[in-house]
Amino acid sequence: MESIFSPMPFFVTLAVQNLEVAVRWYADALGFQVVYAMPNREGVTVLVHLRRGSAQDLMLVLDAEELTEADTGRGVMLTFMVEEPLAALAARAQAAGATVVEGPVERPWGTVEVVFRDPDGYVLTFSQLTDADAARRTLSQPPV
Repeated sequence: MESIFSPMPFFVTLAVQNLEVAVRWYADALGFQVVYAMPNREGVTVLVHLRRGSAQDLMLVLDAEELTEADTGRGVMLTFMVEEPLAALAARAQAAGATVVEGPVERPWGTVEVVFRDPDGYVLTFSQLTDADAARRTLSQPPV
C-alpha cells in the first residue's frame, strides 16, 4: 500500500499493548483504515496511522517501556506538530511550572519530541519531523 505522507498539525495518539489486535479492532468495529505502519530500526512496527474519514486520524503506538501508563497518564496523548525549537519550548514550559516527562527525545518514527504532563495527568507531545524524506520512505512498509 503506497500512501502520501502529509504531516498533521494535531492528532491523538493511543498507547496500545498489541498493535495487530488494536488495528484489527479499529478496522472491524469502527471502520478505520490503515494509512501507514511505521517500523523501528529493528523492523518492528511501533506506530500505525489510522483514518476513518476527513480529519478523523488516529495514531496507535506500541506501548513500549518508554511509553508506560505512568508516562502517558491515561494512555492518551495529544500531539502537536511545531516549528519552534523544542529545547526552548521545554525550558519555557518548565519555567512556568510544567512537568516535563521527557525530551527532547528522538523517536523511531522520524520525529524529535518533548513530552509534558498537564495538571490532570494528560500527556501533551510537541513534535518535529527529523527527516521527512526518511519518513516518506518508511511509509511504503506494509501495514501490520
